[in-house]
Amino acid sequence: GGNQFGGTLFYFRRDGKVDAKRPLSSSESQLKQNQYGATVGGAIVKDKLFYFASVERFDKNDANNVTIDSGTAATILQRTGFKVSQGLVPFVENVTTGIVKLDWAQSDTSRWSGRFTWAKEYNENQLEWGGLTDRSAGGARRIEDRSASLSHLWNASARFVNDFRLLWSLRDHELISLDDTKGPYVEILGAATFGTQRFLPQVRTEKTYQLSDTGSIFFDKVTLKLGVDLMRTNIEGALPLNFSGIYRFQAIPGFSNGIA
Repeated sequence: GGNQFGGTLFYFRRDGKVDAKRPLSSSESQLKQNQYGATVGGAIVKDKLFYFASVERFDKNDANNVTIDSGTAATILQRTGFKVSQGLVPFVENVTTGIVKLDWAQSDTSRWSGRFTWAKEYNENQLEWGGLTDRSAGGARRIEDRSASLSHLWNASARFVNDFRLLWSLRDHELISLDDTKGPYVEILGAATFGTQRFLPQVRTEKTYQLSDTGSIFFDKVTLKLGVDLMRTNIEGALPLNFSGIYRFQAIPGFSNGIA
């Protein structure tokens, strides 16, 4: 932080139209990527209290190429009630982050700093799919992070400095299935894989608390540091395994040429 007001803006774009064509696909890339953000900072009270804030956003739209045979395997599966994808199938990925920071110059020897950060992420290609694996067999990741910290730097004298820090953070982490029907997981060797992945969903919450305090004593030729660092992390998670079954088949004779 400083007395002078200032800030920045940025924007970045990438378009798949200028990319090379993908293997096994005659279509051009579906990628659309946008990344943008801003920062701002200045003084609330001149020479005493300062602020800084930053926000950033990442957006990505892309597609995976599903090559399940549209003339045979897909047709047979759809006749039996299963729906699978063919061709370029879209997915999204996005991340938003933000930070707010305050600095207080209490005196020439004492300075406080507080910070809050927040981030949210979603990715539909976390458990990758494509080729002979349908979108329904893939998995998405959803994360939200929050953290707050407080620190104090005390220059008691030319020979002694004390650094105190306090931290709290919370993370909600979830892996979810892309199968809207929540149907069984089916794998047919050499033909198709589709349905709810057996280890999804996964839900986890992490809470972290940390306290540290370090004192530094400076002598002519020696520096002595003494301190304490305490950290506790609580993790709670669940793996429901609420799936409708798993069915795995070897290559089925006649399946690839349309004979049921």
